[in-house]
Amino acid sequence: MLTALPRYAFLTLSLFALACTNARAQDKVLPPKKQSADVKAARSDRNIYAGIGMGGPASSHPAMNVHCNALVNESSPYLLQHAWNPVNWRPWSEAAFDQAKKENKPIFLSVGYSTCHWCHVMEKESFESEETAAILNENFICIKLDREERPDLDEFYMAAVVEFNNGHGGWPMSLFLTADKKAFIGATYFRPGHFRNVLKKILGYWKNDRKALTDQAEQVTKSIRESKSVIGKEGKLDLKLCDATIDRSWGFFDKEHGGFGQRGPKFPRGMTALFMLRNYQRTKSEKALTMVKKTLTEMYEGGMYDQVGGGFHRYSVDRVWLVPHFEKMLYDNGILARVYAEGYRVTGDKEYKRIAIEIAEYFMRDMVLEHGGIASAEDADSAGEEGLFYLWTPEEIKTVLTAEEAKFVTAHYGMTVKGNFSDSPGHTILNIVKSLPEVAKSQKMTEAQAQTLRESAKAKLLAYRAKRIRPLRDDKIITAWSGLGISGIANVARLTGNPKILKTAQDAAAFVLKKLRRKDGRLLRRYRSEQAGFLGILDDYAYLTDGLLELYMADGQARWLKAALKLESETRRLFWDKKNGGFYKTASDVTDLVARSRDVSDGARPAGASIAAMNMIRIAELKRDDELRQMARKVVALEIKNAEQSPLAYVSLLSVLEQYQAAPQEILVVGPENKETRAMLAEINRTYLPNTVVVSLIGKNAEAIRGLLPKMTKDRISTDGKATVYLCKERVCLAPMTTLKELKKALKEK
Repeated sequence: MLTALPRYAFLTLSLFALACTNARAQDKVLPPKKQSADVKAARSDRNIYAGIGMGGPASSHPAMNVHCNALVNESSPYLLQHAWNPVNWRPWSEAAFDQAKKENKPIFLSVGYSTCHWCHVMEKESFESEETAAILNENFICIKLDREERPDLDEFYMAAVVEFNNGHGGWPMSLFLTADKKAFIGATYFRPGHFRNVLKKILGYWKNDRKALTDQAEQVTKSIRESKSVIGKEGKLDLKLCDATIDRSWGFFDKEHGGFGQRGPKFPRGMTALFMLRNYQRTKSEKALTMVKKTLTEMYEGGMYDQVGGGFHRYSVDRVWLVPHFEKMLYDNGILARVYAEGYRVTGDKEYKRIAIEIAEYFMRDMVLEHGGIASAEDADSAGEEGLFYLWTPEEIKTVLTAEEAKFVTAHYGMTVKGNFSDSPGHTILNIVKSLPEVAKSQKMTEAQAQTLRESAKAKLLAYRAKRIRPLRDDKIITAWSGLGISGIANVARLTGNPKILKTAQDAAAFVLKKLRRKDGRLLRRYRSEQAGFLGILDDYAYLTDGLLELYMADGQARWLKAALKLESETRRLFWDKKNGGFYKTASDVTDLVARSRDVSDGARPAGASIAAMNMIRIAELKRDDELRQMARKVVALEIKNAEQSPLAYVSLLSVLEQYQAAPQEILVVGPENKETRAMLAEINRTYLPNTVVVSLIGKNAEAIRGLLPKMTKDRISTDGKATVYLCKERVCLAPMTTLKELKKALKEK
């Protein structure tokens, strides 16, 4: 927590007594709400605006000729949604701040993202209001920022909002800044009348007591800078912390419904599951395995999982995983594809494998764009109402399906006349209330027949649903999120050997490497409408490197390994703190920040520093680079004391600790490009090997790999031209294996 602000507490309290709805208006934790007719209409218009802003003429909609602000020239879907507000929005730029200085005006900064439900509500209520726009345009310089394009700025200003609001934050973020980018007041969503009152009150302070505002801005900025740049003393690396975290998690674990906590909202926590699987492999802790199995099962059986089209929604608003916030994010599903694939490898539960495949199929069907890149998100709303696209009535089920299919679906997914979604009576969020074996038994059929019935029913429901008005898809490509998607999809491809799934990961990787790098190789963050922009942050480099390493292990192609090695080297050059060790979240060449952060805690996505450290450990083994391994140790050591205090906020770091403390293991597959060699590799890919690097020296690709990894591959040759596997621990190898039987036995004993 940042330091308190006692001197100007009266200012914060007097302003935000007006914003009494803020505590319930955080987009990340709100349940679905019914929307008024005017909000629904605005949401429909917003989709029209965004579509035209994505390349159509500004004159295509009459309203656009009345209000057209500077955002019309941007490519972010979120900014384009606001391009025809009467508010005179500007994108984040030095020109906007220069204008604020010239005109002696405060800045109003609004931060959100394209699939943010409450951002849409505030747009309709306030930013499309002529009355509100008049106040803003006359007295403020108004800036719109897409948090997904500039997460570095979003993180800094969210810290300010949290400080101003006693630990609470969310989106939309509404901040008031001085012309030197320092925040003096910040909150989240405002109701329209309250918002206008706040604007007027701030103007009063700006005119009559500006020093109070500027002093508060200085104090908040100083406090954030100090909190974001703290460098701790190195702590001791001890696996007892990982084991203690399992025991501590057990106390928070919902033993009835899975997940953590006894009420909603519940988030998927994919990185927690991956950490627990690693811990289970080492300790055989039944607590760790139980928490993973119960949570993964309850999640895919609930309404948070799209039972028809695959893929997970953002989070569940309740304890039982039934009612989701219907937004779908690339990063969540990328992580969860990997979680369910790894969950299958550990448990053998075929349903986990099914879910992993369905997530990959969801990407291929709904999220992969024509150029091969993967879109970043799908909105929660369609036709102006949250979740409408995903809801079903008994009448629809009877119309679309055969009588036998309808009977099965009704029993399996809990269809009722009353429905289970209170915001829309009579509508049902499909969720598994009776397992496949239970329904098969009750309806006197085999499980195979029930499986066939489920698949045929889902195919028909999916085709029917495709005719509905779809949620808006945010089609910008984000490098970091693409990395998570590539990692998850490649992991599923390794498990299944499915060439279509593999090609999806290959195409996405090829797109990012071609379109999201400058000529000098510097990674960029966002691509849309044939424009790439914004310097990549640590997450972009770390996640993409991880994805490329997973992809290399899936297909053995040297190009992915070569790119991963280069990116990892660049990560250290741009983000490594040469004085103290550890990683900054922003690169040394970023110039428009108020503060440079070093935070290693996880959020909705894993900490970039932790993933970068994991990459270093894997590449250290590949390259036989012990110095690189010690740098990874430094990342963990500098943060281990924080992890001791709040271990559940550092599960990615704890996964790095598990990997670092484990004995380094490697598997090399050498041989011709034939069925026997591929069978060996497939057996390896079906096995849970979290602490093992797998290197393929197969066919024509072998020489390129040897050139990249000369120390590791030296003397690793095929025996008599046969497929040969070297299984090594701490760089000491077992005798080369040339039969599948030998390999299976060795993997079982690992």
